[in-house]
Amino acid sequence: MALVVAGCYALYSFHYFRQQRDVIRNLECDLKNEKRRVSDLIQSIEEEESKNGRATNGCNDIASKNAVSTVPIGKIESVYRLCVGTPRQGMLAPSSRGRVVLDTTRIRPDSLDALETHLWIVFIFHLNTNKDAVKKAESSGYQTFPSKVRPPALGGKRVGVFATRTPHRPAPIGFSLCKIDSIDKKNFCVNVSGLDLVDGTPVLDIKPYVPHYDSVGFDPLNVPNDLNVPNWVASGLEKRREVIIKEQAEKDLRQIAEAGLFDFYGRKKCANLETTEDALRNMRSCVIEVLAADVRSSYQTKKARKGKSQAGLTLKVKKNLNDNKTKISTQQLDNLLIHFSVEVVEVEYLDDDPGRNSGCNDRVIIHKFEVIGT
Repeated sequence: MALVVAGCYALYSFHYFRQQRDVIRNLECDLKNEKRRVSDLIQSIEEEESKNGRATNGCNDIASKNAVSTVPIGKIESVYRLCVGTPRQGMLAPSSRGRVVLDTTRIRPDSLDALETHLWIVFIFHLNTNKDAVKKAESSGYQTFPSKVRPPALGGKRVGVFATRTPHRPAPIGFSLCKIDSIDKKNFCVNVSGLDLVDGTPVLDIKPYVPHYDSVGFDPLNVPNDLNVPNWVASGLEKRREVIIKEQAEKDLRQIAEAGLFDFYGRKKCANLETTEDALRNMRSCVIEVLAADVRSSYQTKKARKGKSQAGLTLKVKKNLNDNKTKISTQQLDNLLIHFSVEVVEVEYLDDDPGRNSGCNDRVIIHKFEVIGT
């Protein structure tokens, strides 16, 4: 009887395993056929793209042939949460603060040894908005990057991309000179001030500032013969808009400072352990410096004058920040939402004055400060 049972079990096992073998063979055959189908599909797509010129034309193909790959060493955390309103140069807002947070998986803490008072930050313009322009140029048959840009200080006039510091560059890499406030090896970051970088900016490298090599000794009263600065750049560095803070806004700012709600200022979160009065003074200075130097493009200037320049689109909590009856714009700085209006100051411009459409002579009135992101 036992032999009969064993025989039946062996026969059943033989048929079962043969059946499973056939299933596996069928699956392998189906997989080969699917791979062949996908390969043929990819080949046909590539052939179609080649016929349309997309495989051998455009900026992306040129870049891919000579591409250089690199990995950021860290990122920026700063008071600037938006591209719009961030100073075009850090020196225009010396009270602004941020930090370079290094990637601990790639960089060792002792890499910061002997770093002194100032540093260059090499970074990527990761929030560029000119992708559509590049695609349009490619579709039109151009094999090069768009060569002309409109600097805000020129009021709409075009100049060569390499004559400016526009973020819209063939290789979107920038550099910024910042003051080192402190080096925090415990949290592996460098606290800096006087920066012009948006929060989250990828950092490619940091280098020490060496005045003997990095400064050409520019002196407005004694300009070297071999140093020429374009007039629209020189005049732009001198332009500052008048900023008026209303009494209620001053009260708002003090209450926020006393509550310790700033992200980069104050005893609770600042590495320098500054007092409430110091935090209030420094935050106030940062607000004035940023808004005074906030020279925008003609389009952005018109929006600000009409009260249509709003930070609400980027806030985590969506809400109606403007009832469209008052011309109030908003801007985010640190954990503040700044409610302000812009008044046009009547000034006589020359026909070729670059400041005509830049709003550089406007008056900014701050009506209210509000805490966000807490």
